[in-house]
Parts: sequence; C-alpha cells; structure tokens
Amino acid sequence: MAEDNNAWSEDNIGRSSVGRTAKRPGKEKVVDSPLKKSKSMEYYVERISESMMERTKNEKSAISREQDEVTELLQLAEQDGVPNGSELYFMAAELFRTPA
Repeated sequence: MAEDNNAWSEDNIGRSSVGRTAKRPGKEKVVDSPLKKSKSMEYYVERISESMMERTKNEKSAISREQDEVTELLQLAEQDGVPNGSELYFMAAELFRTPA
C-alpha cells in the first residue's frame, strides 16, 4: 500500500496546469466597463488634510477629557483632606495622570 502512495506521488511531481486547455462550460463573457477617471492629486491631499484635522480634533478632545478627569479627582482628594501642594497631593496627581 505504501508503494501505491509513493508511485502516485512520484508520477505527479512536477506536473502543473501549464499547457492544459481546460475550459469552463458556457460562453466566454466580455466585460466592457467604462474607464474610471482618476481623481486629482488635489482631491487626495484634501481628503488627507480632512482626515488629519479630524484625528487632531479627536486627540484634543481626549486630552481635554483626561485633564478634566484629573482635575476632578484632585478636587475629590482635597475634599477628602489631602492638602493641595502636599507630598501626598503630588503623588496622587502623578498617579491620576499615569495611564492604566
């Protein structure tokens, strides 16, 4: 049985579909589409610029939100009795600003 597998494998080594003329059943279809007009460099620069402005706006919004959260947390720390300007206050501020 092992000989049959080896014989089959050796017979098929190096064979490919090159030179074979297998055709699919049915008619050959020709696709005739109009040429797409390429967009100008100005269009692409404008899209990139808009994308960058949107990203910058989102980043600024995220930074502003983070700053608001840190300010709120520091106010809560002060309300709990941590004096502003103390070593504990600055340690808390550093911890609040450090990403998780």
